[in-house]
Amino acid sequence: MPLRMNVRGGELAWRLDGALVLADDIEAYLREALADLGAPQVARCGARIRSLAAGERVQCQLQNGGKAFVVVNADGTTALEILLDPVAGDARAEAVSIEREQSLLEMSRKLEAADDDDQAE
Repeated sequence: MPLRMNVRGGELAWRLDGALVLADDIEAYLREALADLGAPQVARCGARIRSLAAGERVQCQLQNGGKAFVVVNADGTTALEILLDPVAGDARAEAVSIEREQSLLEMSRKLEAADDDDQAE
């Protein structure tokens, strides 16, 4: 876990940045959310205990191939994203470089232009 240290008033001051998160807690949260969506299934979130910086996300694999992402915010609240479709989950999980993002934007613009051309005909 990140540890920040500095000197204040001639004394060493320190604080921990982030939190320890238990996979069991995240998986239980996901089980409830998936059941509420009418898609009950098992979620596996990797390391059983992990250190997270505020705003960092945890990626979880869903039993039927999808993915879920849980972000733990600095105030302890969470944000949840569930992608039941495996292809969408894989796309969302992809680490995107600046070059890849530009390529995706260009492809998207071309598809939009092609769609506009089709509607004009």
